[in-house]
Amino acid sequence: MRLYVMLSLLLFALSLFPGVILAADNPVGEAAAGILTGVVFPVLTALLLGLIGVVLNKVRQKFNLNISTAQQEMLERLAVQGIAYAEERAAVAIKSGLTQLTGKEKLDMAIAHILAAAPTVSPDTAARLVEALLGRLTGVGATGFEAIK
Repeated sequence: MRLYVMLSLLLFALSLFPGVILAADNPVGEAAAGILTGVVFPVLTALLLGLIGVVLNKVRQKFNLNISTAQQEMLERLAVQGIAYAEERAAVAIKSGLTQLTGKEKLDMAIAHILAAAPTVSPDTAARLVEALLGRLTGVGATGFEAIK
């Protein structure tokens, strides 16, 4: 990080330097100004733009990572809610004497809950998410009350 600061200060100082050299009426000043404007400044500009590009790329990657993490947490929360909804509907069906819901019907309810709240998610992704969470939740799925912790 210190290197970036030092390069920025150097660039700033060099940007002030040609004005001083060009003000002098001597051949050395004209030659130095020619070298600075023809060689040094284009090279420094390219380096600076490259550094800016690297920094912006790092910021973009961090921003996408944060969005991805927040999106994943939201999808997991929706999946847990969908599983709880399907289990509650199955319990109501049993208590009211209706036919018992199958595992496929409960899975479809949980997937529908995710897709209703997040329509950009594919049904396959929603199904995989629900099935992955079933093993981590107590009282549901094939593991019952022995959830994976």
